[in-house]
Amino acid sequence: MLSRRQWAVVLLVGAAVAGVATWQVAAADDDELPADAVMRIHGSVVTTSELETRVAGLEALYGVKPPTDDPGRAAFDRDAAKSLAMSLLLEREAADREIVISEKQSRAELDKIIGERLGGDRQQFLTFLGDEGISEKQVLAEIVRTLQTSELFDQVTADVPDATVEDARKEYDARRAQMTTPERRHLRNIVVADEASARRVADRLAKGEPFAEVARSETLDQSTRKSGGDLGTLAAGELEPAYAEAAFAVGEGEVFGPVESQYGWNVGRVEKVVAGDPLAFEDVQVTLLEALTTRRQLDAWRSWLAGLLEDAQVTYADRYRPEDPTEVPASYDEPAEPAEPADPEE
Repeated sequence: MLSRRQWAVVLLVGAAVAGVATWQVAAADDDELPADAVMRIHGSVVTTSELETRVAGLEALYGVKPPTDDPGRAAFDRDAAKSLAMSLLLEREAADREIVISEKQSRAELDKIIGERLGGDRQQFLTFLGDEGISEKQVLAEIVRTLQTSELFDQVTADVPDATVEDARKEYDARRAQMTTPERRHLRNIVVADEASARRVADRLAKGEPFAEVARSETLDQSTRKSGGDLGTLAAGELEPAYAEAAFAVGEGEVFGPVESQYGWNVGRVEKVVAGDPLAFEDVQVTLLEALTTRRQLDAWRSWLAGLLEDAQVTYADRYRPEDPTEVPASYDEPAEPAEPADPEE
């Protein structure tokens, strides 16, 4: 959807949501704020209702839910206010640099999203918006914001030099022990309809019944029933996250679960652990060059964001004031470690 460079920006600015408005207020001689204010930023006031609109948008678009306990909600509100200040500063910077995203560009991007995620079914997209209480205008505004910030990222990092082969070689030598193909595991699995059934299966296995026999009588997976639940040899990345976490947390010959997946409740067994094979520098050179260059770009981006906050004229209301107003919000300051080397067999 976006270029490889831009993926980092999407992660960093994904919290920017349409629907937040500000209005200009007369300059005051002191820092007093209206009773319903969250902050004043460069002479404009943002109110609590506007922040609540933003949080509601976050929940609708990204599933972000505020904590229900008072301390957790207070911390969430401070983080949300600071993140909002950062996104407003980025909007201002994009405007100052005359970064303009046309409606044609934003709609083309929206069409891509609908095509990739919904198979081009626009009616399904509109139904989703209605169910979530989001307007298409909000979605387009979010896309414009993301593309503007993506362009900002490209401008800010334009002079960052690409990593060299020598840099990649140093990284490879420093991380040589990690430079292997992924560990794989030969797994057997039994899938049943509910947790209670899964626990009964686990009890039978704990009493010594052979895994393959229990699988042939209990598993709902018709594709592995005859083979006694044999899934073959798989890497963690080929499995659902929760299942992978359980399967790779035990040793060879051990049973794991019950663990829920999209197919039901599972009890598995690790038949064999297959260690990864060492990768030569040539196998990972391109991956390391890209990852190191991205890390340099993100370092430059974070430094620039920090400067933007330091120079900002932001006054927070007491309940929304961050502990360190000049620290880049965590959602904008994601560390960029080099990616794990790709498996050349895939």
